[in-house]
Amino acid sequence: MWWTEEKIRLYSRAARHSSFHRELALMLSSCLDKAEKIAEAGCGLGYMTNELTGLGYSVCGFDSDEMAVSFAKSHFPSSDFALADFSTYPFTGETILAVFFGHIEDEAGLKAFTDRTDHFVYLLNEHTDYSRCSWEKSDRVEELIKASGLSFSVRHTHLFFNQMVRDEAEKERFIRLNYTQRGRVFSHETVQHGDSIEIIIDKAFSIFDIRRCK
Repeated sequence: MWWTEEKIRLYSRAARHSSFHRELALMLSSCLDKAEKIAEAGCGLGYMTNELTGLGYSVCGFDSDEMAVSFAKSHFPSSDFALADFSTYPFTGETILAVFFGHIEDEAGLKAFTDRTDHFVYLLNEHTDYSRCSWEKSDRVEELIKASGLSFSVRHTHLFFNQMVRDEAEKERFIRLNYTQRGRVFSHETVQHGDSIEIIIDKAFSIFDIRRCK
């Protein structure tokens, strides 16, 4: 499973010092309908499901990681979460939401979502700072959607989601967990705050609003 105690500790610390999830939920409001039942596939620690629930949306977050769902249920008791593999879950709602769920690489990956719903909202993380982003991953997904004949809109955007670490040793662990072990290059600027260090992460991502033509 992806989540560990250290990853949860670092992520939740970043979330406490950031308005990232609230700003992202507000961005998504233009794609979502409060009259529809929404499933967030791969909800992780539950931050997005919780923010959208707070805005009045009917959302249930799904994840197959027991540690992540346990965190979500204990920290956001007013939101709905299910410990389940969404790929095999009998979804009966109207909208599927996938926030940084992973990269859709081919037609089969796209159809795994779009064959189950008429409305799929997909957020693709480019895994690079906004100032350096060439949107290559998003362009590939856009070509897949066009080939499928589905109706869609796409928005390229960014938000800051900075990471606070206590010292150089924790910074190195963060880099190893999130970059080195995943084959990514760490290129973010840092700011010193006494002994603590703030890693500046200007997250570039695309919001795909995909609908089946009726």
